[in-house]
Amino acid sequence: MSYVGTIKRWIGDSNETKPYPGMVDYARGNVLAASDIPGGSTFYEEDTGRMYVFEGERWEPDRDTAQATRIITALGAKLDSLLEESKVQTPLLRALTEDFPEEVRENNPFA
Repeated sequence: MSYVGTIKRWIGDSNETKPYPGMVDYARGNVLAASDIPGGSTFYEEDTGRMYVFEGERWEPDRDTAQATRIITALGAKLDSLLEESKVQTPLLRALTEDFPEEVRENNPFA
């Protein structure tokens, strides 16, 4: 095993230019060298939730993060759908159980 270097992590918005060799780093007042952006470094877009990985010459979307974002988005849509369904079903279930004996109504989670 050998030590090969340290990656760097950036955070910004999708409309910002991702760091690249030769870019002026105004925050530090210098020009970024290739060694300032080692391969494997990441850029996280706060406004989109997307992660990019620097492949030595260009920024590429991180496949694992992209897949996780798609899964989370799909789960969120399903949860929204289930919530809407429950808003319709709960009053209906209350009405259907209205005439049940009191001991049944007390244990009714929809009452």
